[in-house]
Amino acid sequence: MRSSIRLALPIVATMATFALAGCADDDGHGTFGAIGGGGGEAIDPGDYVPDDSDLPSMPSDEGDTGSDAGTTDGGSTDGGTTDGGLGGGMSDGSFDGDWYVDPTHQDESHNLYILGTSAAFFEDLGAEGDLCDSGTLNGPNLTLGGCSVYGEQEWTDMTATLSLNGDGTLQVVWASGLTETYVNVG
Repeated sequence: MRSSIRLALPIVATMATFALAGCADDDGHGTFGAIGGGGGEAIDPGDYVPDDSDLPSMPSDEGDTGSDAGTTDGGSTDGGTTDGGLGGGMSDGSFDGDWYVDPTHQDESHNLYILGTSAAFFEDLGAEGDLCDSGTLNGPNLTLGGCSVYGEQEWTDMTATLSLNGDGTLQVVWASGLTETYVNVG
């Protein structure tokens, strides 16, 4: 008798699960009706799209005593440009990208990765490739930091000035006078 109960309990539990899951919910379709089965009734497309009744109630704006933090005076107009006439972008993301001197031989190429005001410089990905992963960009001025030396020669150019060329390439003039043109691959 015991073995027959042991076999019957899982079957009863499974059947109860299916019976409960098939019960109608508040839209009348039941769990299986909402996913395309059951009842022979047409499914209401509104079942899938939330409406205002599905959203939590929000407090009203009545009594809001906050003030407008904006101004309408137009700001100052005596600043002029700050890019030194070099053209190109500032720290507005226009320098963003994955820049290589030689995009066809990336393992052997200088690489600048710029995102916003953060920059990383890879001398190359070989044995002699120093890495400066804490660079900052302030306008068109790049300052490298957090450099790790790999190989015997240390990369010593820690500052550069950047400008975008008309063809979309990036002109980099290092403090030593080295001038490089980078292509964005990303």
